[in-house]
Amino acid sequence: MKNTERRKYQRVEANIKTSFHPKGENQSYPSLIINMSQGGMLLKSERAFPLDLVLMVKIVKGQFSPKDLFIPAQINRCETIYDGQLYHLAVEIKRNKKDICEAVDKFYFNVLEWKKKDSEERLKN
Repeated sequence: MKNTERRKYQRVEANIKTSFHPKGENQSYPSLIINMSQGGMLLKSERAFPLDLVLMVKIVKGQFSPKDLFIPAQINRCETIYDGQLYHLAVEIKRNKKDICEAVDKFYFNVLEWKKKDSEERLKN
């Protein structure tokens, strides 16, 4: 059977608390990264947003990043999960600058390593 997966990057389940703000705005919105790859993320939001809007996703300094990280991403899809209460935002990471690419790749590999260790721990217990 031929693999018809069209994704450029491997996706990993994440469930990481984060926040984002539309580029050029100060209003921040809490969110969860449901899953991610080096090329995009699926965010859970309490609010819907228009397609093509550019967001700055904030990764707080800590377990996954040695400093606060702001990742530019563009909304490709917005789906209602619970009417008027929760939405999935599929965003594409804007990998147009070398420093952004390096920071996103480090963040992604830190998440992968965390998931690997978490799985190993769960299998032991």
